[in-house]
Amino acid sequence: MSDPIISPEVLEGFTPLQQSLILEVAADPRRNVNAAAKRLGMDRHHASKIANRPDVMEIVGVVQNELVQEVAERAVITAADVLDELWHIGRNGKNENAKVKALELLGRNLGLQFEKETGQGSIRTITVRREPS
Repeated sequence: MSDPIISPEVLEGFTPLQQSLILEVAADPRRNVNAAAKRLGMDRHHASKIANRPDVMEIVGVVQNELVQEVAERAVITAADVLDELWHIGRNGKNENAKVKALELLGRNLGLQFEKETGQGSIRTITVRREPS
């Protein structure tokens, strides 16, 4: 089971209704309280009263920052991820052109140069040579 995106301690001291509004407002890029209230089926005036409390909007900012950080961390893709995927495509791909392209990209990462040459009929040759360091 994965860790919750927002640590429960951040929302301590707030009622479940306030917590729901805080999370909903924080998830809204514009921090639109009325839209958040509508999504929760909450009265807009009641939601505005809650949201106008300085401690609530402070926590909304904290939660929004945690959400942004979490999304950023989950979106990180490393060079190793790309190389692993290219290797997988090169070895197991269904499309021959995709396999060749994936292996070509991997080879370039290793400093290899590829020159495609046309051959007779359906035979195709690729010359591979090491780039000078």
